[in-house]
Amino acid sequence: MTNSPESMGIYIHFPFCRKKCSYCDFYSLPITAPGVLNQYTDCLERELTLRTSECDLPLASSYLGGGTPSLLPPQDIERVIAAINRDYPPSGEREVTIEVNPATVDRQKLADLQRAGVNRLSIGVQSFVDRELTILGRVHDSRQGHQCIDWAQQAGFTNVNLDLIYGIPGQRRSDWLATLTRAMDCGPQHISAYLLQLEPDVPLAREIATGQQAMLTDDQEADLYYEGRALLLSRGYQHYELSNFAHPGFQCRHNLTYWRGGRYLGVGVGAVSFDGRQRHLNSPPLEDYMAALLNGTPPPRQLLETLTAEQERAEAFIIGLRLTQGIDREEYCSRFGADALGPFQDAVNRLAAQGLLVVDDRRIALSPRAYFISNVVFREFVD
Repeated sequence: MTNSPESMGIYIHFPFCRKKCSYCDFYSLPITAPGVLNQYTDCLERELTLRTSECDLPLASSYLGGGTPSLLPPQDIERVIAAINRDYPPSGEREVTIEVNPATVDRQKLADLQRAGVNRLSIGVQSFVDRELTILGRVHDSRQGHQCIDWAQQAGFTNVNLDLIYGIPGQRRSDWLATLTRAMDCGPQHISAYLLQLEPDVPLAREIATGQQAMLTDDQEADLYYEGRALLLSRGYQHYELSNFAHPGFQCRHNLTYWRGGRYLGVGVGAVSFDGRQRHLNSPPLEDYMAALLNGTPPPRQLLETLTAEQERAEAFIIGLRLTQGIDREEYCSRFGADALGPFQDAVNRLAAQGLLVVDDRRIALSPRAYFISNVVFREFVD
C-alpha cells in the first residue's frame, strides 16, 4: 500500500489523558471539566470546516492521535470522521487510524469505533513487562494489552499496529525479545519499535538525572535494535522504515506522507500543519483554542519555520533516507531539478565509502549497519 504524491493527510490531535506518561513531551492535559470532550469535538468540527481551502489535494489518510483519543466516546469520534468525509474529498479508500490506550477501551467500544469509520488501530502496548510499564508511567498492564488486542480482532479490525518501546531503563535483552515475540504471536499487521528518547523536562528524565533510574548504554540499545529487527524479519515482517515493520500491504499510509515529504493538515490544539514549505502550530493553551472556535474564528496559529529551497531539498533527502528503500534518484530529481542531488554528492560518496550508504543508479539508501546510527548520517546533509 503506497501513497500517491498527489494526496495529503489530516492529523487530528486530542490533548486529553488520564495520566501523562513519564516519557511523554506531547501537549496533553487531564480532563478537568464535565463536557469538555464534547465541546472539544465541536471545536474540531468547526476547525475542519474553516480550513477546507488548505486541503486542495485528495485526502489519503486521517490519523487521530494524542494524548489519548480513545478516551472520547465513539459518537464524538464518529462526528469528527463524518466532518472529514463531508468536507474533504477522498483519495481512493481512506486509511483512518486512531491511537488506542488499552486501559480506555472494551470490546463494545472497539466495535463502536469500527462502526464510526475507523479502519486502523494503533495500540499503545509499549511493553508486555509490567515492571517496564510502571517505569514508563503507563496506566495499563500487560494483561490489558493482550485483552485489547483480542477485542480488536473480535471487533473485526484487520489492520492493527502495536507500538513498542525498547531502551527502557533496566530493560533486559530477554524481556525485549519476549515482548516482541508476544506481540508477533498476537498477529498484528504492523509493529512500530521505538527507542526511548527523553526530553530533559519529562519526569523519567528527571529520575535518571537524580540517579533513580539508569539508561542503557548506546551499545546495549543497538544490540536490542538489531536483535529485534532480526526477529521481526524472521517472522515475515518487512522493515520499511527505521522503526516500522509491516506485513506486505500494511505500511502506514499516513506516516508515509511524512516520510515522503508530503503535505498534511494538523487540526486540534497543539497540532502541526505542513504545506510543503511552511510549518504552523495550532498554539496552546487549550482555553484560547476553544474560545476562538466557539466564537466562530480560526484558532491561534504560530509559524514554526519557513523552509528555503535548499532546506526543502535537504529535508526531503534526510526524510527519504528513513525509508529502507531509500531515495528514488529519478523521482527526487524530477521533484527538485535535474541537478538536485549535486550538493549532496561529496557526502554521499564519503558515506558510501564508509559503508553507511548503499548507492546505485536508481537509489540512495542507508545500509543496515547505519540504521541505528542514522542521525550520524543525517548530520552530513544539514548545513
